[in-house]
Amino acid sequence: MNNTKSTNPFERLNVGALRKPAKSLTIQDIMPKADGICFGVMISDMSIRLGGVLADINNFSCLFKSLNTSYSESSLLEIRKNNIIIEGDISIPCEIRPFLVSDAETVYIRCEDSSETYNWTLDSSIISTNDIIGHLSHDIGVYYMANTDAKWMLMFRDDEPFIYIAADSKMITEMSNKHPESLMLISNNYLLNP
Repeated sequence: MNNTKSTNPFERLNVGALRKPAKSLTIQDIMPKADGICFGVMISDMSIRLGGVLADINNFSCLFKSLNTSYSESSLLEIRKNNIIIEGDISIPCEIRPFLVSDAETVYIRCEDSSETYNWTLDSSIISTNDIIGHLSHDIGVYYMANTDAKWMLMFRDDEPFIYIAADSKMITEMSNKHPESLMLISNNYLLNP
């Protein structure tokens, strides 16, 4: 594991509280802060409860259509408040993987749980796995993933099916425009625990 200042992106990013998000924390409180940084959210493997039946959901279009609601940040927050989501394995949507892999040979992952911090330096192939947390030696907490140059940073939790991303606005906008079903732009004030 290589955690030197010259290669560990977490030491170069202006990251807020690297800990389990509290009720009032917003995305900008824990993700990188810099000019030109934009935020997005991706949907991972999940199910929702619909009238006692579980429906598998693999993208935002399916989520909002299943619940007959609009494709919007406010709708997503409302869905998250209603406790109808059941998380599955954490995996980056297939359509988004090429954007991240092209900027990474090595990725750094940090996990913060209530009492410990864990760090891994891994090959970028972890981006393409269907169960990121299942490939790590600790499976509880808040996880942060970044490439060596810190061009992007992901945040995900073991108990939620959403992966948050911070990157320059050009990269986020391109991903969102090409794949709105996989990545939604979110505001700086997006609540992590609504």
